[in-house]
Amino acid sequence: MDKAERNAYNANNAFEIMFMPAAKDETDGAGAVMPQTRSFEAPEESETVETLETLKAIDELEKLKVKEGGEEGESPTAPLTANAPAARSKKETPPLIRAASTILAVVFCAVSAAIYITGAANAAAERLGGGVSEILTREVFGGDAKIETESAESPTTPSPDAESDTEAADSPSEDLQTETPEKFPSQRCDLSVSAENALTPNNETAYIPDIQSLSAIGNKNPTCGEIYEKYGSDAPVVLIVHTHGTESYSESEDGYTEDESFRSENTEENVVAVGETMAEVLRKAGINVIHDVNMYDRESYRESYSRSYAGVQSALEKYPSISYVFDVHRDAIIKEDRTKICPVKTVDGQDVAQVMLVVGTDEGGAEHPSWQDNLSFALSVQSNLAKNADGVARAINLRSAAFNQALSKGSLLIEVGSCGNTLPQAKRGAILTSLAIARAIGGKEIPETPVELFSELS
Repeated sequence: MDKAERNAYNANNAFEIMFMPAAKDETDGAGAVMPQTRSFEAPEESETVETLETLKAIDELEKLKVKEGGEEGESPTAPLTANAPAARSKKETPPLIRAASTILAVVFCAVSAAIYITGAANAAAERLGGGVSEILTREVFGGDAKIETESAESPTTPSPDAESDTEAADSPSEDLQTETPEKFPSQRCDLSVSAENALTPNNETAYIPDIQSLSAIGNKNPTCGEIYEKYGSDAPVVLIVHTHGTESYSESEDGYTEDESFRSENTEENVVAVGETMAEVLRKAGINVIHDVNMYDRESYRESYSRSYAGVQSALEKYPSISYVFDVHRDAIIKEDRTKICPVKTVDGQDVAQVMLVVGTDEGGAEHPSWQDNLSFALSVQSNLAKNADGVARAINLRSAAFNQALSKGSLLIEVGSCGNTLPQAKRGAILTSLAIARAIGGKEIPETPVELFSELS
């Protein structure tokens, strides 16, 4: 074996250190191998007799080279001791192998440490960012479109020493740089029905109601004047509730990122604020309103309807004069490509969120025999809205679920805008809807124009 062959042998044996298995007690909590330095022992004598014989031959050659003054171009090496072959058999590792092992061990530890630190940093970023994103869902009636984020910005610290350092620090470092959160588009859309088709519902049941007859009947519930005559002028007429009170709106129409949940417990930002706008308009029309600002989905979304049922039932028992119950929501319309829909109509130069009335039935099994009375009332409101605010009304939606509407024949679920609309747009839609409701239940005319109300209340 010449010198080149010997070096190749040493390198091959030293390289094995990179693939040695980790000890069982040298892993982190997640089972990942921790960086460690290992010593390399020469092969056992019993297993490498042929190798030892080769090493003896190499030693003899080295001795001859020393005696002859070394190879051309090399410095003479010190003579090997007589017991050198035995020393290399088990207790002593050849110098070249030790050097190569040390170098490779250092490199291996450095690489392992870098991988370990990077993994820890990524884990921390994931915790700060909120974890894995969820699949978008579309629940048209009180829908939830919760998106959680999966990225976080990596902070950088500017250097006070030089202006150029400060400029460089404005961007995340190459090692810690994260991708900019993906932004999904928002799309304006007109979902309104034409005036001639305003009373044709979007029927999702097997029932075929006589829309013409029901619209001719109109509102079968008592008017405001009749209620005040029976219960007094201070008697409440309308109850506004929010089964999904945490539903909120977009900050703008410029699109959205995954950290926007379209949920808020701030009653100045969610549908509770829209309900208050409706209450103010109805009060201007001389209609007494109780606004229940409880967010019945805050504690449990699954139990929200049972909670709101109890709330409405309690209010009706306390105030028997209440003849109209409006459960105010916002819709959630998101396409499969995550484009967020913004149903909007321009009225008097202002963007107005479009509104959908939802009427429940007993098809789903609920005890709701008078659902056609609710539908008749909805047709009356829809007719007024289509006549006085063209393009704001979406088609009435007839559903199999009851939505607690069996509690009152004047009960409606009102979807004011969608998650793609802004809060001001939703408030304008609520203003126009409240004006239509006031006309349907016998409220007085409001002196302010819709534009003036827009300026005042939205």
